[in-house]
Amino acid sequence: MRKCAWTLAELTIVMIVVLVLTAVAMSITKNVNINKSRIYMYSAIRNMTMGNISVIEANEETFYPIEAETYDADATKTDDWYCLHFADAFSLKSSPDCTKTTDGSNTVNMVFANGIALRGVAAPWKRAYDGLYYKDILVDIDGDENINKVGVDRFPLRVFRGTNAQGESLDGHVYPVDCSAANDKLYDSAGNLVSLSHSYCNSSSANIASSDEIVSYGVYRVTDGSKPTSATMIAGSKSAFEADCIAYGSRGFYGGALCSSKGYVIHDRCAHEDLCTDCASYGICAGGSSSNCITLAESNKLNVPSEDDPSVTEKTGFRCFTLISKPTSGMGMVAGSLLGDLGI
Repeated sequence: MRKCAWTLAELTIVMIVVLVLTAVAMSITKNVNINKSRIYMYSAIRNMTMGNISVIEANEETFYPIEAETYDADATKTDDWYCLHFADAFSLKSSPDCTKTTDGSNTVNMVFANGIALRGVAAPWKRAYDGLYYKDILVDIDGDENINKVGVDRFPLRVFRGTNAQGESLDGHVYPVDCSAANDKLYDSAGNLVSLSHSYCNSSSANIASSDEIVSYGVYRVTDGSKPTSATMIAGSKSAFEADCIAYGSRGFYGGALCSSKGYVIHDRCAHEDLCTDCASYGICAGGSSSNCITLAESNKLNVPSEDDPSVTEKTGFRCFTLISKPTSGMGMVAGSLLGDLGI
C-alpha cells in the first residue's frame, strides 16, 4: 500500500507560494487603505476650505471679526464662535458640539455626512507669532472605527487666521501638518524660528505636509492671456511643502528659509517679479539667481487685453497658485465606489 507524504521540496514550494500570496494580499490591502485615506482627506480639506469661505462671506468678507473675538473672550458664552459659524456651512450627520474645549480635547465637534469626524474645532485659537493664530484639528476619516492611529486613519491639520511673516493673509487657510518636531516649524516676521507642536500628534512622527502619499497638490498658472480665469497645471503630485515653495517662494506659507532648508526653489514657470526680489537671500531663485529669475519672470508675462481698450494688449505677470489634487481614476473599484459615495 502506497503512503502519501510531503517531501521537503514540496513543503518548500508550498511555503513560498503562501508567502508570495500573503505579500500580494498585504500590498493590495495597504494600497486600498492609502487610496481611501487620499479620497477622504481630499474631501475633508476641500470641505473645510469651503466652510471657511462660507464663514468669510457670511461676515462681510472677514474671517474672524471683532465680535468673534469678543464672543470667545466672554466667559458666559459656552460655545466657540468659529465652530458655530463653520458648522452652519454643512449638512452634518448629527448636531455639532461646539462647546468650548481645551486644546487637544477628544470631543468630536462634528461629523460630516460621509462619516469624517473633526476634533479641535471648538478649542481656543493658539498664537504662532504676532499676527498669526491657528487651531489644531484632527481629521478622523472613519470616526471611532478601525485602528484610530495618526497617519493611518487620523490626520493632523491646522486652520489659520491672520497674516504670515510676509504680511500675506492666511485667513481660513487649511494645511496638513508634520508631526515630526524637526519639521513642524515656521519663521516669524523677524526671522526667528518658531517651533510648533500639534496637539493630536502625540508620539506619532507621521509627516503629512512633507509627503505626497496621502495629501498632494498641483501647481497652476494662467498660460493664456485671453483667458485669465483659466489655468494650466505646471507641476503635479507635490507635497504641500514642496508645492508651496515652488509656487510662492518666500511669499508662501513656509517662507524662504524653510524652502531653502529642503532644497526647494521657485519653479521656472512660476518666476514672478514679486518672488524674485528676495529669492537670492534664501537661495531659492528660479534659474539659480535673481537676474535669471527676473528674466524668467519677464518671459512668463502674457499679453492681456487692456481693461480700457480691449484692442490693446499689455504685458501682465500671473503668479502661480496651488490646489489640492483630487484623487484620480485608476484606483480600482473600491476607490471608484468611494468617490461616488462622497459625491466628488
